[in-house]
Parts: sequence; structure tokens; C-alpha cells
Amino acid sequence: MKLAVVFLFPISYFLFPIKISYAQTAPSLGGVAINIAINDTDANEGDIISTTEDGFGKSRKEYDPLVYGVIVNNPILSIGPKSDSTKSVLSSGEAQVRVSAKNGEIKQGDFITTSSESGVGQKATKAGYVIGRAIKGYSDSNPGLTLASI
Repeated sequence: MKLAVVFLFPISYFLFPIKISYAQTAPSLGGVAINIAINDTDANEGDIISTTEDGFGKSRKEYDPLVYGVIVNNPILSIGPKSDSTKSVLSSGEAQVRVSAKNGEIKQGDFITTSSESGVGQKATKAGYVIGRAIKGYSDSNPGLTLASI
């Protein structure tokens, strides 16, 4: 019996080899972005974008119902023609969002909404439109970037 196991095991190894597959994984940060023309020339990564009468621009009012997305530099996939006048705007996925803690410290899981400060988000403290949820907290009253799920 021992001899059969010793003899059959190496044969079965060649007949039924174990195959290991190494697949690529998608980066956790990013998503599908759309290249759109932004009216604000000083718009940068993390700025919150809303639709305006003149097209797309940085959001400028609290709980903006016309909020569209967040500017990202390196989306996983970018749709539409890219030019000097367009920016990649993510409306679903994970991105760095420019926020401030002027409406209270942002903790993980808090909703982020637009603020009266151009392109900057804040902690949502009442019902209204939001851009996403904080994945990482933020406590500085000066604007900075934090990771959020859009």
C-alpha cells in the first residue's frame, strides 16, 4: 500500500498539476472619470465640481444640489477627449477630496457636502446633497485633501 502511494503520487502530480494564477488587482483609489471643460482655471485635484449657468466650475454654495464630482489626476479610466482645457472629473469611486473642518471635525464615515468656500467640502451636519463619505478623517480648519468614497 505504501509503495502504491509513493508511486502514484508523483504520477498524479504530472497528470493533474496544480496551476497557480496571478491576476492583477485594480488600484483601490480611483474610478471612471469623464474629461470635461472646467470654467475655473485654478481648479486642481480634489476640488469639488458643480454644474453652473456657464458650464462646470468649482462648487460655491453649501449643500449644492448641482454637485457633479471631484477632479482627479489619475483615474483608472478616463472617458472623452483629453485636452489642456479639460479635467478628469470622478462622480463615482474613491478620490482625494479637498475639505476643511470649519463645520466640525470630519471623522471616518461622515458625509461630506459642498461649502461656501470655492471647491472645498465640509462635514454635512444636516439633511441635503452630499458628495460622498469620508474614508479618512480630517481635523484642520484650513483646506486639505482627505480620502473619500464618492
